[in-house]
Formats: sequence, C-alpha cells, structure tokens
Amino acid sequence: MAQALHVDLPAAPAAVRLCGPDGSPSAGDAEADASACARDLEAERTALARARQALEKAAARVAGLHDTVLAECEDRLLDLAIDVARKVIAQEVRAGRHDIEPIVEEALGLAPPKREVVVHLNPDDLAADPSLGRGECIVETAEGAVEARIDDQLDHLRRTMKDSDTP
Repeated sequence: MAQALHVDLPAAPAAVRLCGPDGSPSAGDAEADASACARDLEAERTALARARQALEKAAARVAGLHDTVLAECEDRLLDLAIDVARKVIAQEVRAGRHDIEPIVEEALGLAPPKREVVVHLNPDDLAADPSLGRGECIVETAEGAVEARIDDQLDHLRRTMKDSDTP
C-alpha cells in the first residue's frame, strides 16, 4: 500500500522529479530521467559532505576554545583560592589564632642542620623582630636565611599548583 506524503511548500514547485534512494527514477514517475536523478542525488551527497566538513571544523574550533576557556578559568580559580586563603590566614593571624611554634619548626627544618641559627619573630608572637608580620619568621644561618613569610608561602603554593597542571 502506497503511503501519502504531505509537504507544505512556501510556493508551488515549477517541476517535480521523484527519485528513489539509489538515484533511480521512482516507479510511478515515467517522466523522470535516470541521469537527472543520479545528478540530483550526487549534488545532495556533495552538499551533505560539505556540511559535514563544516560541522567537523566548527566542532574542532569549539573544542579548542573550550580548552582555552577552561585553562583560563582554572588559573582564575587558583588565583581566587590563594587570595581567599591569604585573607583567611591574615584574619586568623590578626585574631591571634595561630601557633608560631610549628612555623618556626618548619623553617628550622629547612635550615642546614647543626648550625648556629638566629630566629626572627614578630614581637606580638614573641619579643623579636618588628619588621615581620605575625605568624612569620626568618631563620638565619651562616649559609643564608630561610624565610617563612605567609605571602611567600602562598605565592610558592600558587606556582607549585600551576606547574603541576602543565603536562
């Protein structure tokens, strides 16, 4: 049983040629010519191939843009996280909710062993060096100094995290 196909067109067609899916004239269309149907089918295939290439190219560009935007967002998010950490740490230090001993111990652990050292601290942490912020220390040895400053540690953390993202 033949199925009816209803198509609404914006204007009446000048001519109609019915071709089968293989490009041959439809059985009910005696006027259709096989070569015209084949040409029409080939033209449609060519148009579809061009459309596919354009879509694949667009998809590749979108993927590239996605990677770029994602990398920029990751950098901004890392910067934001470090800035938030800096503010939280500053607030905790201002409120006196920090313990200077682990900070000094960590800095001493980075200094050369079995050497005479001088430890500088903020006077509010322990009577010492007013040039340092609270929660910061400097360990001086004959070979050099180990600085445990909050900003330096956060900057080091930012660099480390950014470097770990690069393949």
